[in-house]
Amino acid sequence: MSPATTHHDVMSTPALIPSKSPPRSNRRGVWAGLLVCGALCMVTLGAVLVFHHKTDNRAPAVVSALQQTSALKLTLHLKRGSMHFNNQDTAVAYVMPRASNSDGEFAFDAVMRLDLGATTETYTLVDGRAFVTRSERTTTNDDDDAATSTPECLEPSQMFPFHLMQSSLTSARVIDRVVLANDDASSATTLTTATDCVDGTLLELSFAGESFVLCNDKFNQPQWLKGTDVDIAIESLSSSSLPAFASSLDKSASVACTPVTPSLPPAASPRSWTDFGTDVVQVLSGAPREAGLAAATCGCRMEKKPCLFVHGLANPLELPLSNSFVLWWGQVHRHAPCCSSIKFTHFDTINQAWTSDKLQHDFCDAALTVSGASANATTPNTIGSLLLVSHSMGNLIVSGAVATNKCQLSSDVTWISSAAPLRGSKSANLFESICDDDHLGGLLNKPLKLLHLCPAGASLASMYYYDTMSATAQAQYDAAQAVRRRHATKMICGTDGWGLNTVFAPPFKLVGELSHHDGPNDGLVSLESCTAGVGLDNFGGTTESFNYLAKINHLDCAFREGDGWWGADRKPVKWFECAL
Repeated sequence: MSPATTHHDVMSTPALIPSKSPPRSNRRGVWAGLLVCGALCMVTLGAVLVFHHKTDNRAPAVVSALQQTSALKLTLHLKRGSMHFNNQDTAVAYVMPRASNSDGEFAFDAVMRLDLGATTETYTLVDGRAFVTRSERTTTNDDDDAATSTPECLEPSQMFPFHLMQSSLTSARVIDRVVLANDDASSATTLTTATDCVDGTLLELSFAGESFVLCNDKFNQPQWLKGTDVDIAIESLSSSSLPAFASSLDKSASVACTPVTPSLPPAASPRSWTDFGTDVVQVLSGAPREAGLAAATCGCRMEKKPCLFVHGLANPLELPLSNSFVLWWGQVHRHAPCCSSIKFTHFDTINQAWTSDKLQHDFCDAALTVSGASANATTPNTIGSLLLVSHSMGNLIVSGAVATNKCQLSSDVTWISSAAPLRGSKSANLFESICDDDHLGGLLNKPLKLLHLCPAGASLASMYYYDTMSATAQAQYDAAQAVRRRHATKMICGTDGWGLNTVFAPPFKLVGELSHHDGPNDGLVSLESCTAGVGLDNFGGTTESFNYLAKINHLDCAFREGDGWWGADRKPVKWFECAL
């Protein structure tokens, strides 16, 4: 700044202009300075151009190329056993781009058909509305099915989130390689642009809350997408190559469904100078920009323990401990790396209240036996080393037994509390009214009778919502909350009555709406009841969260239906597998 300032002062004061020409060396210095500045500007401009070229994710060009494609075939490889359907780990979806609107939205229709053996489910997205139809297969011909069921509308969260493609691409980061951790946790596979995405670009992006890496070729046509739990191969097709069920979608079936809200490109958020500087250094120095994807499965980080699973309401049979209980817990025993052994309870939870002395004693006997503490003469009623998993009313049975000193939990007990109704459930009150109401019961009490919930037994009556109970019953709820708050290690709560796409989703959704829960709920239990006494601290919506806040229903919280294909908040089995 000083030479320019001096020059300005001289020009504004003629009396100080020197009578002789400046020395020749000064002119050379000025020219040298100009050359240096020019060179620096050229270097800086070159660096900016190189940086832009190396970091441009070409999202607009990719979206434009996709919009001009007749159709896309997406082949999904499901990497976790808890995501498989009908023993299959592969599914195929077809995406048909259509003219975008004035907002520049990437518009498309999509369809995916799943073979479930005796039935076929077809998920369709057309004109921005999503629905599912089910068909009974009558012959060995895949396209020869019986009459198709009435379409059931899907909420946006229940359909594969094709509509997130555009915003995910816009926010993508260019990388040079991705390191894929293998399931054995002792090795990894590295994919690079040079060998696995030749002449293309690797992009790290977030899709439905999970990390993926996309290979975009030199023509801006995506080739593959790799994630922790699912890989997707992407293939461009002509319209004539589409299967019959994908080439002529039934638009009339979607009219009554709620439109899927598209996810438009997000506004650019300012990056920190640290992140910007890191990218500049990596690009200009040639250092590889790297992303990592974790293994699809988890191991155990703690010492393994014997495991005991305690079910909830509506089990009619009292049986000895068993090694599996598929009707309640599904295949969770295959996803329990921290269990040295596994046992499942079978209590009568139709005719016994959770406050029943017998039921609580039965739990204590089972827990003491499985933990190996029953023979301990020093502390005969203290449960030893155990991984305890309780679902629904099972949480109240455990808490009630401890609160009434029938047995105690030692510091060696690890307790996973799932879908705990620690303020009761308004659905229990609803079921009672349905059982007692002949008019409404004519429609709904048949399934409740099949579940042995009509007429309302002692177990259901003990689960009525907190505010409708006596002072004595409320005190019992309060005591149960105190035990859970003191002893539970980790918790999971559901917030979506529909949950995962299963045959149980519609009734749970309906029950949740009829129950008029206070706020989010899993269909049967409200979030405020599930978190009673502990609040929402340490809850989060990813499988890495300490406590899991998941968009699943009450049955999904028992890990019975496995994991959703997408969404970090729809994978209860993975959360359980990786929690400890």
